[in-house]
Amino acid sequence: MKPSIGRIVHYKLDDGKLVPAIITKVWSETCVNLRVFMDSKEIDHTTSVMEGEDVGQWVWPERRDI
Repeated sequence: MKPSIGRIVHYKLDDGKLVPAIITKVWSETCVNLRVFMDSKEIDHTTSVMEGEDVGQWVWPERRDI
């Protein structure tokens, strides 16, 4: 999959928890800006976020066939 504006991905927080994020700008196939949605009123904007499994990176949500 290629990232595009408006797609939902998962962002990994410091505690290892995954939270939803929306792509707001695409720099490359692995680097994007995100609007991160916490489980509270907080909304965070992160820039130049790389795809990966580490803290502070994003991954595609797991797909489940229904």
